[in-house]
Amino acid sequence: MEQLLLGMRVLVVEDMLVNQKMLSLQLNRLGCEVLTAVNGSEAVASIQTMKFDLIFMDIEMPIMNGIAATTSIRQLEAADRKRTPIIALTGYKKESDKQRCAAAGMDGYLSKGANCQEILDAINKLSTGPV
Repeated sequence: MEQLLLGMRVLVVEDMLVNQKMLSLQLNRLGCEVLTAVNGSEAVASIQTMKFDLIFMDIEMPIMNGIAATTSIRQLEAADRKRTPIIALTGYKKESDKQRCAAAGMDGYLSKGANCQEILDAINKLSTGPV
């Protein structure tokens, strides 16, 4: 499975530097090229200039939260019909939070502090359908 991640370009959108670095390090170990953004506004700007294979999106961020950023990204993608999978990053584990993320257009859901196997599992679930 890890072979499939080699060369994958991933955007990690996370305002907490320690969480950003931890996820980026794990994705690097799995063979991904990782770029980062500290808020949803930066993520939307990045999507307009670069292509990504996957986005990990924090839900709670200043300036523009993950729900608003995902909504904006999905609106931009509607023009070219190329959908980038987005996995929510959150400390919450309630079903209502998962539903809110799915309603915004997110494709998966991952708790912060996840290990490499949990990251791989979240990526594997993308092929079986949304959140």
